[in-house]
Amino acid sequence: MRRNICQHNYHNQSASVTFSASSEISRTTPDDQVYYSLTTDCFVATGRTSVAFRARANNDLHIALASEDSITSGTHYEFIIGGWANSRSEIRYGISSTVCDSYSGSVLTQTYFDEFWISWIGNDIRFGTGSTPGSNIRMSCYHSTPYDVNFIWIKTGWGSLGEWRFSNDVACKHVTNSYVSITTDDTSCNGTSSYTCNSGYKQVGGNTQRTCGFGGILSGYPLVCSEQSPFLVPILSGSAVLIVVIIFAIILGKRRHLCQQQVNRSVYEEHRAPIPNKSEDHYTELDLTEAHQYIELDSVQADISTVTGQFASKSDNQYTEPHTINQQLGTDQASLTPDHPYTALNTIQNTQTTNIPSGMQ
Repeated sequence: MRRNICQHNYHNQSASVTFSASSEISRTTPDDQVYYSLTTDCFVATGRTSVAFRARANNDLHIALASEDSITSGTHYEFIIGGWANSRSEIRYGISSTVCDSYSGSVLTQTYFDEFWISWIGNDIRFGTGSTPGSNIRMSCYHSTPYDVNFIWIKTGWGSLGEWRFSNDVACKHVTNSYVSITTDDTSCNGTSSYTCNSGYKQVGGNTQRTCGFGGILSGYPLVCSEQSPFLVPILSGSAVLIVVIIFAIILGKRRHLCQQQVNRSVYEEHRAPIPNKSEDHYTELDLTEAHQYIELDSVQADISTVTGQFASKSDNQYTEPHTINQQLGTDQASLTPDHPYTALNTIQNTQTTNIPSGMQ
């Protein structure tokens, strides 16, 4: 059978996927020369250095070890098992790339599931038969700059279907504590498990549902529960405490205002209430007293207005009165001041001379 090594179609789509009740993952690849990722089965190369599997085909079982979950990007090691009509096998440095090592001979029984293994340890890339990695080596390749290996892709074609069996070691493990109960237990690939807090406990973190993904990793985070106390007072931030204090103060002020109004009303009603052993004239006296108080209040207000008006009038004349006083002082001083300072001095001297005793002259 002639094989066209240049013809490749690359798609990351689902082939026939089943999960057997046994410890194996079952995959079937059609005769379409299309690579399919085992990530959909949660089966990846991350954390591994080898993979043992069983397969059945007439020819051309292809496995690609990829650095990325893509067949068109990243780096790859490609294994061709039973190619060229089950007459030749190869290890390549890439998809349809340079051959690293080859093996001539039939490796497929074409009737039964044959056991194979591949490994990538350090710089050595190897292929062998059997179920134990490292035994019955058929091809070995030394790579001075080894690629990262994280994902696995498979395909068949050139007139052959393929049936694959991989070890089902992809189940996830629950991460819980004594305060958490598992209500739905499904840790298989793509299975979803549900969790809940036990009675008397409440959720403070994590997720109540988690799905098992590739690499045995559950989505989300483990459910965290803590004891629930009925007397637990929530811790408020500083701003929240301030708001609560303000609201409390407003409520308290309103209550005090209402209480004061009640007291005033009670006092008023007490004054208005009838007094025993008093005649009806008592009410007239009270009314006259209240009226007199209002009259006196009006009189006081009128006196305040009069005083205010007088103060305003005096304020307006505060500059006029000092000026008048200054003018009067000026006139008096002018009448007392001599016409000339020397005239006044002569007058004083004449007076002193006249008063000297006769014996002193």
